Amino acid sequence: MNEIINKNMNEKISDKVYDVYITYLQSLRKNEADVLKFLVNLLSSIGGFIWVVVKKINLTNPDVKLLLITASGATVLIFWGVLYTFAMSYTHRYLQALLYRYEKEYKKEYKKELGLLNFLHWNSRGKFRDFSFKDIILLEIAPSNYKAHLFAFALALLFIWMVTLILITSIPWIILLINLIFYIFNIFWVINLHYINQLLEKLDP
Repeated sequence: MNEIINKNMNEKISDKVYDVYITYLQSLRKNEADVLKFLVNLLSSIGGFIWVVVKKINLTNPDVKLLLITASGATVLIFWGVLYTFAMSYTHRYLQALLYRYEKEYKKEYKKELGLLNFLHWNSRGKFRDFSFKDIILLEIAPSNYKAHLFAFALALLFIWMVTLILITSIPWIILLINLIFYIFNIFWVINLHYINQLLEKLDP
């Protein structure tokens, strides 16, 4: 992509816009590299939990303390991944919003280079100042690839605590499932709302 942004284009776009373009492209590369981190985080937390349940827990008479400690440890690891995902999503959206602002400011200067913008597929780059309730519910702060990570983390949390609570309580599984989905979604929603507010405050003129 760096080859696309050549010296001729740099002469027409201000240095600050060029720098943001470069930062944005570097963040895209970092997003690709982060996939391995997410996989390691996810597999280590779930794998460790399953190993303890299979090897160390008597399923008919489980050690409640050990089970809760294991589930809590796995949850901490997963939430590190969740918070990291939201933080990277915030950075990604902030850079997109900056570029959108600069697009409007310098549109006349680089009108001929709009092919680059189309190439980057910023179809929704104009809506960063107007997150709707639907956008908040659907975790729109996160790009599509990060939404997939969040979904995987949510499933991991659901699995860990379903297994844990089924082993240590007599509550029907359907009630556990409904309550866990509710709590996990609300936690994600609160974090999502925090970063949306941070983004909108940062973009205030």
